[in-house]
Amino acid sequence: MTDPRFRPRDYCEPPHYFGKDRPVAWRQGEGLSGTALDQLGAARWQHAQARKIRAALVEDKLTAMQYADKVGIDYARLGRILRGDIIMRVEDIINAERNLLLGSRPRIPGGNGTGR
Repeated sequence: MTDPRFRPRDYCEPPHYFGKDRPVAWRQGEGLSGTALDQLGAARWQHAQARKIRAALVEDKLTAMQYADKVGIDYARLGRILRGDIIMRVEDIINAERNLLLGSRPRIPGGNGTGR
């Protein structure tokens, strides 16, 4: 496996709350370069998507392992995505939207990615 360009969870405080329905803080944009600002935005977006996926799994009474098996995603990779250890690919979110019907579910509380 190649090293990712960045770990989305590294922009989240505390990092172990990444992708979970818990209050988080984000690295401040002040003093960040253009690339780092883009990564911060991507991290916040992935956090919101991971929260939606986790909420959908709970609603559908599926474990992450069951979901991974159902859609043919490596379970370990799914875990790394949901924890923010690796960057989510566009295919990952399209797969989740198609299989978990994310677009048709009500917005989750705090769905702005802040956890608040």
